[in-house]
Amino acid sequence: MLSRQLLKKLTLTIFATVSTYGISNIASAQSPFFYYPSASFFSPTASYYQSEDLGDLATIIQSGRFTTFNTNLQTAKLSEILSKKETLTVLAPTEEAFAALSPELQEKLSQPEILDRVLRYHMIEGIISDNDIKRREVATLLEQNSVKIGGVSGDNNQITVKLNDATASDPLLADNGVVIPIDKVLIPPSL
Repeated sequence: MLSRQLLKKLTLTIFATVSTYGISNIASAQSPFFYYPSASFFSPTASYYQSEDLGDLATIIQSGRFTTFNTNLQTAKLSEILSKKETLTVLAPTEEAFAALSPELQEKLSQPEILDRVLRYHMIEGIISDNDIKRREVATLLEQNSVKIGGVSGDNNQITVKLNDATASDPLLADNGVVIPIDKVLIPPSL
């Protein structure tokens, strides 16, 4: 009898705790909590983008922050995608992300077919939308491969945006899309 009452109290306590976080913000198969990042994080019309002269995706990618990514795009003959697509979201690994790759993965990236697949996995046609966030994934230019979208609660109720297991930094708006710096190179599940 005592254990039944204890179980009932525990259930009520858990329910009360869950409701304080907001049921719409919780649900994940990987962990007990899932935080939805704001769609405005991915949107080029968000209020924090106020620059008049934004430049294009290629200009941003050619900056020193993404040298290895840019070199790989040129090697794979994919840099023209940055200007051909009307709107593109580029998940751009930083220099540190490439430096952190294991020697085995670095060797795999020297194979043209694999490099092409990995780079296409970092590009999304259009802008990540509310529907993509609710589905917790977004389709990439690598057909039949999606990147998972998630969030991790941090200090001051800030949500850190996660793309697969990479952490996203503040997006860089371009005339023809957005570049989202990430701290890891994304590897397609099919590799």
